Amino acid sequence: MRARSYFLIPVFILIVLSLFAADTFAGLVDDQAMAKGDDYYKKMKYDQAILEFGKVIALAPRDSSGYVNRGLAYRAKGDFDKAIADFDKALEIDPSDHTVYNDRGKAYEYKGYLIKALSDFSKAIKINTRYAQAYYNRGLVYQKKSHYEQAIADYNKAIAINPREYIFYLSRGVAYYYQGNLEKAIEDWSRLNRKDVQSPVRIKIPFVAGDK
Repeated sequence: MRARSYFLIPVFILIVLSLFAADTFAGLVDDQAMAKGDDYYKKMKYDQAILEFGKVIALAPRDSSGYVNRGLAYRAKGDFDKAIADFDKALEIDPSDHTVYNDRGKAYEYKGYLIKALSDFSKAIKINTRYAQAYYNRGLVYQKKSHYEQAIADYNKAIAINPREYIFYLSRGVAYYYQGNLEKAIEDWSRLNRKDVQSPVRIKIPFVAGDK
């Protein structure tokens, strides 16, 4: 019996090592599929990206990142129902990820479900009160609903967190414009020409009635 137990020790070690090797190999394949998926996504080859992220999910079904990235690819190609389903799954795995609520909120917004979009953006903000993008996205939905005061309040929050993001000023200017506050709209649009705002464009403020 003693000799047999000695024989079992190296066998046990071999089993452990083989499992570790299989795990390591799966991890490498997972990383490769994720990298390929990211590359396809950046090139706007969304169908190929979806296939690669599907491989990630098959290899690591309890890792939310595969579902999140596939959801983003589905959303980018306009398949909002599948995107929402993937974001749902990601949130089942990690309900504390504020970015996924934001991602799902955008899918709901594109689908026209504005109340659900507002709810998701608010959940993202509740988890992370410093998440400027969620304030901005919620502001956009309020603006679509012609709730300009609420939109401006959210844009203000986004700007307070990240004052260098040009799109926040651009959108707040639009809200001011539709609110009838042309002076503040022009003030915000003029900020796009300042060096302390990271704007890819420089704009010329349009002619205003009454100007000479």
